[in-house]
Amino acid sequence: LLVTLEQVVREFINMGFIGDKEKEVLIEFLEKNVKILLAEMNITLYKNSYLNLMYYAYRDFIGLNRVEPLMNDMYIEDIECNGKNSPIYIVHRKFGNVRTSIIYEDFDELSNFVEKLAQKCGRFISYSSPIVDGVLPSGDRVNATFTEDVSSKGPTFSIRLFTKEFWSPIKLMKVGSI
Repeated sequence: LLVTLEQVVREFINMGFIGDKEKEVLIEFLEKNVKILLAEMNITLYKNSYLNLMYYAYRDFIGLNRVEPLMNDMYIEDIECNGKNSPIYIVHRKFGNVRTSIIYEDFDELSNFVEKLAQKCGRFISYSSPIVDGVLPSGDRVNATFTEDVSSKGPTFSIRLFTKEFWSPIKLMKVGSI
């Protein structure tokens, strides 16, 4: 159902609408259109199934696909993918460098994700311009490459996450940084 719904959403809903808008507006827009599509397809779902469907729809259309849960972990400082068939590594504030189970095995999926990252940063990435440095609307930094000419395993990316609250000198002393 999710795959079918995603195909229909890509065909019939102008996802170019998704720019720098507030998350609440984007969620309302997506939810309204998903409800319309479910009604047109004559599909009724239980509440939990509907919530699961909306989670994946949000994650894949508004969020950052399989990386979205990592983006919402306040203990993660860095997310890095070194190409196709390489696991994503994170830098965690408590556990250090951690290998995840997220692996992009499909070249097209990885290159589409790198394109999405560039678009969210307001940048363009292609074979003629295969390197991008940008900033996501959340303020997090992105570095990405697009082709095997630049990196041997194909598209790569790293996302440097910043804390949402600034650390005062007192907090820095409490955590032992200074």
